[in-house]
Amino acid sequence: MFRNLTFHNKWVRGSESPHFLAWNRNKRSPALNVNEDFQRPKSGIGHPGMDASFGTYPTRDGWVAIAMSPYETLVGLLGNDDLLRFDDPATLFDDRDTVWRAIAAETANEPTGP
Repeated sequence: MFRNLTFHNKWVRGSESPHFLAWNRNKRSPALNVNEDFQRPKSGIGHPGMDASFGTYPTRDGWVAIAMSPYETLVGLLGNDDLLRFDDPATLFDDRDTVWRAIAAETANEPTGP
């Protein structure tokens, strides 16, 4: 499956299959094999084992689901280099609600689609 979308007048095209496989290998498998009870975030991140920027974010006229890695690429598309202060794996997970709010402040000014 492929998805096309625009954001800040930039086209993004990606295949969902490699991203799902990467998520399955990098997120789901370790979560099932560690002795930790993950807490669900209070933000729009749907899975307790996921970090920011994987989540659902408000837009000017609706919502957008973002699942983009590396985080630095998302920051480039959003056009706010101040978000790079969160570009650390521990921060993206441990402070994911704070990161979610910072990303949501950017997406809230943009339309959902072209």
